[in-house]
Amino acid sequence: MPELTVPIKIFDPAVPFASYQVSDPGIDTWHDDVLVTRRALDHLAHFHVTETARLKLSGGMSMIVPRVEIGLQIGSIKIDKITALVVDDGHHDVLLGSSVFDRVFAIGQSDESEVRISTPQKDDPSALSVELYPVQMPIDLAKFEFLLRAKRKLYNLSLVAFGEVPLLTGAVIEDIINCDENIPSHLRLKLAWVDAGSIWLTLKSGSTNTLKYLASLFETGASAKLAQQVAEAQKAETEAAISQATRDATAIRLNEEQERLRIENVAKVYEVWRSQVLSHVNFLDEVLAKIEDPRVATQLRAQRDQAIAELVEQTILPVVRNIPRPHIRGEGPMLLGPGNMP
Repeated sequence: MPELTVPIKIFDPAVPFASYQVSDPGIDTWHDDVLVTRRALDHLAHFHVTETARLKLSGGMSMIVPRVEIGLQIGSIKIDKITALVVDDGHHDVLLGSSVFDRVFAIGQSDESEVRISTPQKDDPSALSVELYPVQMPIDLAKFEFLLRAKRKLYNLSLVAFGEVPLLTGAVIEDIINCDENIPSHLRLKLAWVDAGSIWLTLKSGSTNTLKYLASLFETGASAKLAQQVAEAQKAETEAAISQATRDATAIRLNEEQERLRIENVAKVYEVWRSQVLSHVNFLDEVLAKIEDPRVATQLRAQRDQAIAELVEQTILPVVRNIPRPHIRGEGPMLLGPGNMP
């Protein structure tokens, strides 16, 4: 039975940022499904098993085993959700069946959006990752430029409004917002990754709080919402334990999101998002109201309104896939004991 030399990680699809690297992965395409041992699942966030499936054995025999949905990362290929059958023990922690290769060879097809390329730069937990869905093809290059420029301008505007970049005497507001003038290098918005094969932007900056604020203007993926909830938890025990109810609710949102982002539904989602962004014209108003110089406040509001207009003046739906968060501690073992078995 072939063994793999590339690293393999498994994760709960509802908690994709907390993964476990398995040892001794193998391949056996005689099986359709992925097989995973209990000891490997013990390292994932807890969830109870509610379904069973028939596992075929040699000689025409079979047995009933638990069935779960897990996420897989094989080297740089990430499968957000795939069926796995749970076995008591085995030589391999994870055994890849034929279904994995069917999914891998379909990367790039519109109906296989759960399979993608992953790299440490792309999925940097300290960065803001945004996946872009085209509403109409082809996309005018000028409108694509509007989207990138609007992101940067709104980010710079937030830096000024939050006081992270002081307004020096004689500084020109337009130059700060539009040209990054007087913004230190470590605070400037940087493009850390552009995905090959799809449109995925990873934005990096020394100001993670400002990146989080910028993310609030975009459609936020279900996994990013959960990451934000965990990152903003006030108590260590809340941060370390993701409840079953939270996990189930997130899994439902992930399924709903996948359906909404299929090609025939993207236009509808885009129109809803566009209306929401336009309604956010009071973006930063409370913060800007605290600026003592009325001339500066007026200029910042004008820059904000222009950036918002540019943001929606294109046919691309931006969906947040990662919100900057601190290091996530282990979530504790799964509850996969006798009381949770079918």
